[in-house]
Amino acid sequence: AEIRAALALELPVSSFDLDLGALRQRIEALPAVASAEVRYRGGGYLSVEVVERVPALIWQTREGAVLIDAEGHFVAALDDRDLAAPLPLVGGEGADQVVEEALALHAAAGPLGDRLRGFVRVGERRWDVVLSDDRRILLPEEDALQALDRALALDDVTDILGRDVLRLDLRNPDRLTVQLTPEALEELRRLRALERAGETGERSG
Repeated sequence: AEIRAALALELPVSSFDLDLGALRQRIEALPAVASAEVRYRGGGYLSVEVVERVPALIWQTREGAVLIDAEGHFVAALDDRDLAAPLPLVGGEGADQVVEEALALHAAAGPLGDRLRGFVRVGERRWDVVLSDDRRILLPEEDALQALDRALALDDVTDILGRDVLRLDLRNPDRLTVQLTPEALEELRRLRALERAGETGERSG
């Protein structure tokens, strides 16, 4: 229906009055069309062959969720399409400019399973991996994929992402930083206070 509307032809029409190049440009201006070929065939038929853009990601923008292809081109609003299968979710300014990296990170994040919610582009420079309960893995600007692999390897050995951790910060490749949940932080403070009290008691005795 969109192609018919873009052609805007009042049939019947003489083939001599058809500007096939202009018709092709109209069709390729449609967001969901990657390329088009328009031909006049014998018997009075106008043939239109279209290569569609294939949605690769759901991009959450300020205006709403949209579908983009593997090259970052807009395909359609999410509500306008019925997806055959779930797609990775990304957000943040500039996420459409680094789709290839987002897809690579999503593939590598497979071991996270249902805990994975999506990826957020931060400052148009780097990624956060968003997990359930708003837990995050903060990836560095460079070598993000390798950093994610290290986080997954650490989780495999220590189950760090299953603990009371809000943020696993890998932005500094030389230092791993962990932000605890408020409850876990309060418990840590309590234990440290007990430890200090015990040391004070020993010195007094």
